[in-house]
Amino acid sequence: FIILFFISYGLIKIFKVDRKQIKRDIVTIFSPKEETILKRIELAKGKKERKGFVQLIYDTEEILKLLDKQAEFPLVCFSSFVLGVLSIFVCLITMNLFLVPPLFAIAIAAPFVYMRNRGVKLKKMIQEELETALSIITNSYIRNENIVIAVEENIAYIHQPVKRLFQNFIF
Repeated sequence: FIILFFISYGLIKIFKVDRKQIKRDIVTIFSPKEETILKRIELAKGKKERKGFVQLIYDTEEILKLLDKQAEFPLVCFSSFVLGVLSIFVCLITMNLFLVPPLFAIAIAAPFVYMRNRGVKLKKMIQEELETALSIITNSYIRNENIVIAVEENIAYIHQPVKRLFQNFIF
């Protein structure tokens, strides 16, 4: 493992490979390709669905958009790549070549699965916060019969990311 690391490091130094360019190349491999209009129509009609790893990538991108952390997508892709390479090294060290494909697939998908699980928790939290906010606003609306005033009175008690939606409503 150490020898392989030094050989890789030496090749990078000899060929003067830019580490930032390597990172960009890895991100472009994992970043979703631009969809054609025909594919979007097929997805809207329900004829063609994204499956497996491609769906994991799209889910991760959507979750990061919800969190306003789109800049972390390259980090997730890079960590997926690093885990995949480490899984290959582990299999080579243990001399178990039959374990390479399944362990590599699991290691590549692990960061994306983690983000999907984080997204499920986020959606539950948003749903609970939305229920709470609507309950507070409903009580205020019953009292003064003006929805804008009801939202303005209670905007301080609402937490993010639901608060942003109600601030846009007031605006």
